[in-house]
Amino acid sequence: ARYSDAKSVCMLEKYEDLATLNSKGTSNSQTIHVGDIETNYTLEKAKITKRTAKMIEKFNLQRGLQDKIMFAHQKMALGVGEKEVEFIKNRYEEFKELFPYLELWD
Repeated sequence: ARYSDAKSVCMLEKYEDLATLNSKGTSNSQTIHVGDIETNYTLEKAKITKRTAKMIEKFNLQRGLQDKIMFAHQKMALGVGEKEVEFIKNRYEEFKELFPYLELWD
């Protein structure tokens, strides 16, 4: 393996069938990108993206559409290897004021 010397891997599915979340049309390509974990976004792009994403969120919440067409899910950005880990740490420092709910796990 490229990033591990693990001899075997066990995968567990949280839901009743395989890929019911990530491959579902209402979950995958329809996600609201806020800019918090999009690691290719600059801080400036994330500020703009957050503002417009919050407009969509507010619109849906005002109409009671939570858990109908808009769903909350956990998300995470990972750094693999020293270079990526350093990138994630630096990005966290830069973005934590804009997204105060971000957590850095080391």
